Amino acid sequence: MKRGHYSMGWEEYEDRKESKRAYEEREWLRALERYKCIETKRIGEKLMVRLTAKGWQQALRDKIRCAPNARAGGEICIVIFDVPESERRVRNILRYILRECQFTMLQKSVWISKKDVLTELCALLQGAKLERWIRIITGQEQTVSLLRRSTTRFRARIGA
Repeated sequence: MKRGHYSMGWEEYEDRKESKRAYEEREWLRALERYKCIETKRIGEKLMVRLTAKGWQQALRDKIRCAPNARAGGEICIVIFDVPESERRVRNILRYILRECQFTMLQKSVWISKKDVLTELCALLQGAKLERWIRIITGQEQTVSLLRRSTTRFRARIGA
C-alpha cells in the first residue's frame, strides 16, 4: 500500500455513510428551527418535533407547487379577490402566495391554475386569514371559437 492512501472496509464505509446521513438530518432540523418552521423538544432520549403555523403554511405551499398539473376533466381553478386599498400589504402577500404556488395572473386580481389544488389552497388562505376578500371558482375553460358561437346564438335569441 502506498503512503497516504487508505482503504476502508465495507462496514466502515456503511458506518460513515450512516453518520453523514444523521448529520445532514440534524442540519435540516436546525435550519427549519432557525426559520421557525418547527419547534423541537427533547423528552428523555427522544426528540419531539412539531410544525409551527409558519411550517404548516410552507408545507401547504410546497404541496400546491408539487400538485399534479391537470384537474379532472380539464377544469381550471380561478381565484378572484378584491382587497381594499387600505389593506395593500395583505393584497401583496396574496399575490406573492399565488405566484409562489404557480398560479398565472390574468388580471391584477384574477389568477388561474390548471393544477388540482382547491383543498390545499382553501386551507392555505384560511391559515393566512385571507379568505374574507377571496372567491375561488372551478370550471371548464372554453375555447374562443365556442365562445363566438355562444355569443352568436345569444344574439340570435335576443333578436327573435
